[in-house]
Order: sequence, then structure tokens, then C-alpha cells
Amino acid sequence: MTENMNVSKLKIADKANVIFLAIQKAEGLSYCDFYAFEKKAGKWQPVFKTDGFMGANGIKEPLTRTEGDATTPAGVYSFGMLFGIKDAPGNLKKSYKKLDEDDYWDGDTNSDTYNKYVKCSTMPKYWNQAASEHLIDYKESYNYAAQIKFNENPTVKGKGSAIFLHCIRNGSTSTAGCISIPEDKMFMALKMIDDDSFVVIVKEEEELAKYF
Repeated sequence: MTENMNVSKLKIADKANVIFLAIQKAEGLSYCDFYAFEKKAGKWQPVFKTDGFMGANGIKEPLTRTEGDATTPAGVYSFGMLFGIKDAPGNLKKSYKKLDEDDYWDGDTNSDTYNKYVKCSTMPKYWNQAASEHLIDYKESYNYAAQIKFNENPTVKGKGSAIFLHCIRNGSTSTAGCISIPEDKMFMALKMIDDDSFVVIVKEEEELAKYF
């Protein structure tokens, strides 16, 4: 891959400070190459490249994705909440939530807070806790994580929830729809992410042209 050419051509390149690329590998639906770029003095510079994983069933167009289908949504997304089981790295550009036992991500398709971070103790009695992610239970994976802002504004119930960039769990070769990268690289990515950071998710490098 040409280091800067495709990144600088992306429509978001003018307003972005950081761009990550997740490009599916040919050898398997859930395998990806993950690239990190940062704009310095107006020029895009590569920061790191690593192997990663995505949904067990590969990439799917957002309009056809559904809750629990184990696909990663194609497209361009910004980042929301940063969180993790471990203490926050120093010098973050966004606020970070260290997880505790009360922290969930709402996966209840009948809930008004579907696809949002919630505190279990504040949820109504009818809330389906079992359909949601108890975030602190995801040891290794959520040591460090960042919300990928998929299915927001508007949030469509049943389209999918809890799509994150997070750490690879030892022994895993896929995710339920998130993107996972080695923990040391996730640590680096977390320190890069600001309000003008984006991830571009495509099946192959040529598809980046859709976002030029």
C-alpha cells in the first residue's frame, strides 16, 4: 500500500487529525490489516501497521446489518467513548471511563437507550440485562477500547450495538463485529484518538476509492 496516497485522497482527510484503516485480508473473512495515520504539519504520516481481526462473518454494508450477525459494518466512522478495564493511559485527548461492575452497553432492542453506555443500577426493571454487554466481563478484549460510532443519529433498533475498537483476546481469531488489534497497538491508538479521528472499514484496498 502506498503510505499516504489513499489517506490524503479521502474526503475526511481535510478535517481529520487521525485516520485508521481496517482492510479485510483475502485469506479470511475475519482477518484484517490495520493502519494508523496521523496528520503532522498538514501532511499524513504512517504511525503503525498491524494485523487485526473483525467480525467472524466479515464485513457487511450498514443498511443490511442486524444485531448479532457477527459482521463488521463497512464505512467511515468517528469515535465516541474511550473505556477500559485497565487504568487510563497518560496524555489522552478524550476522556476515559475505567470500567466497574455497574457498566453495561445496552443491547436490548426494546430499550430507549439501545446501543448506548448505561449504568445497570439506573435502568428500568423491564430492561433486558442479559441482552446487553457487561463490559467488565470482557477480560483482555476491553482492557482498552474505543466506541466506533456506528448506528447513531439516528439509532435504529436491531441494526447493531456495541461496535468497538479493542484489544485482541488471547486465542481469538474473530470478533462479534468489532475490530480488535494487539494490546500494545490499542494502547497507541487510544492515545492518538481525538474528536477528529476516524476509522475507514473496507473489504479491499480498492474500495477506499468510494470515500474519495
